[in-house]
Amino acid sequence: MREWWTNLPPERKREYLDKRKPKPRKRPNKRWAELPLEKRRAHWTVHNAIRDGRLMKEPCEVCGVEKTDAHHDDYSKPLEVRWLCRKHHGERHRKYLSGMEAF
Repeated sequence: MREWWTNLPPERKREYLDKRKPKPRKRPNKRWAELPLEKRRAHWTVHNAIRDGRLMKEPCEVCGVEKTDAHHDDYSKPLEVRWLCRKHHGERHRKYLSGMEAF
């Protein structure tokens, strides 16, 4: 072994080795994996379309806030989305789940 390594105190050796350890791989999110394939496919289609410039994010259709999420009314039409802020996106889902007509 090299002299610098043999002269290193044990706690410094441990620090050095810990920094060099490969980070554990992230496991797929269980909730994401349990979503229906059609829903995941629609999500990735929108993600890729935004990345490639084929789809542009728009302001919330209810309040006009710039930071929005894409909402699918029909997952079989992945690029037909409504742009809603987090607040109105959540409201839309809660109204849908409760059986009420959502805006």
